[in-house]
Amino acid sequence: MIYEVGKQFPGINKAPCFETCRAQVNTAFFDIIYYIECPEAKVVGVWKDGKLRYGVYTREAIPYFIIDFPDADWNFDVNVNTFRIVDD
Repeated sequence: MIYEVGKQFPGINKAPCFETCRAQVNTAFFDIIYYIECPEAKVVGVWKDGKLRYGVYTREAIPYFIIDFPDADWNFDVNVNTFRIVDD
C-alpha cells in the first residue's frame, strides 16, 4: 500500500471526526498512521517538509514511538503492539 501526503488515505478512519494516531503492523515492521480531517495547508507542509525528530520509549515492555516536529511545536506518540509482529 502506498501512502501520499495530501491524498486520501487508502484505509478507514476508525474514529471519524477525531484526530487520531495508530501504528499499523505491515510486512516490513509498522506504519504510523495519523488521521486529520481537513488538514490546513500549514499542517500538510509540516508533514511534507518539516524537520522531524523521533525516539523510542519503553514502559512495562510496551514500546512507544515518539514523533516531534520541533519547528511546529507539535509532537505525539504511538504505542506499538509487538505481539502482532511475526518473524519470518
